[in-house]
Amino acid sequence: MASHPGIAHGVAVSQGRDALSGVAPVWLWPSLRSAAAIVGVNASTLSRRDVPTARAGSEQRVAPVAVMELGDHYRRRPIGEVAAELVEVARVGARGLGEVEQVEREVADYLDRTRAEAGAAARAEVSGDSWLEEAQRRLPPELFAEVRSAVADRPSIGSVRGTRFAEDEEG
Repeated sequence: MASHPGIAHGVAVSQGRDALSGVAPVWLWPSLRSAAAIVGVNASTLSRRDVPTARAGSEQRVAPVAVMELGDHYRRRPIGEVAAELVEVARVGARGLGEVEQVEREVADYLDRTRAEAGAAARAEVSGDSWLEEAQRRLPPELFAEVRSAVADRPSIGSVRGTRFAEDEEG
């Protein structure tokens, strides 16, 4: 991963997405190895990806928002646990309460933004009953009438993200 001199105090930013645009100081970001543990993957998994990092001394650091994105991508652990561990990492390295609050704000903003986007997409899909409209276009009229009557009195079922299994469980 190529890096270029960037932020003051011996910190270099590795090329990548805009995930480094947060306000929390780099020393509060988890190392690449810690970020992998927080997300629930091996460190080698993250080192093979183009994860945006900042070099602080001899360590590659990953911005809290990037860790949250990785948590959403890999889905090995509940996103709330990922968020809580990021805040705990910040607590350990913080020089003051204000720094911890910066990380908390970044994590909360990420959750608000991504959950609002997911909720809007789910509402748009359910509200239009697009699958029912598609069924009407594709099915013979008598079969569609059966489908429509079968779902008429039932509430719609919301989307689920899938079942999470522990590493030692089969799933």
